[in-house]
Amino acid sequence: MLRVSPSMGQVLDMNTTLRHLLFLLEYCMVTGYDWWDVLLHVQPTMVHNLVEKLHEEYMRQNQALQQVRTRSTALSIINIDKVMINLKTEEFVLDGPPLQSLQQLIQWVGDFVLYLLSNLPNQGSIVRPGFGFMRDGASLGMLREMLVMIRIWGLLKPGCLPTFTAMSDNQDSMQLLFRLLTKLWLC
Repeated sequence: MLRVSPSMGQVLDMNTTLRHLLFLLEYCMVTGYDWWDVLLHVQPTMVHNLVEKLHEEYMRQNQALQQVRTRSTALSIINIDKVMINLKTEEFVLDGPPLQSLQQLIQWVGDFVLYLLSNLPNQGSIVRPGFGFMRDGASLGMLREMLVMIRIWGLLKPGCLPTFTAMSDNQDSMQLLFRLLTKLWLC
């Protein structure tokens, strides 16, 4: 349960309203709850001040907490198709021969992600291949970005997508890889 000072139709001063909105937005970031209802109460004159206060509050936190907040918002982009909707995909468009020539590299990226995820249960040993890579958030984030670009390219030319042997014909392997890689990245 969330406790917020009641206003009951009273007009609150700008600082109190901003503090309430800031608190609610931070709560949404940490818990993963939908922030849309909170943003509906932000008036156009408040946007600049609210963004400044959010930035100040974020920068005041230590590095570990900043990463937790950044990654908790990523939980809502755990679906590769939702990530693509929020991007300007025309920036990543390749056509024809260049795209086909990248197919081996695209397959390698898919195989590498699959290899990392398959070695996850064996990560107890430091001498295992890929041990350091599984703990490198920046590299895992880069792999996630590559999977999104590959998905965009696959819409243009399905032949360039990596091929995987799936248990069923209707399984979306790229979606599953992206979701599992995102969970590893968040951990």
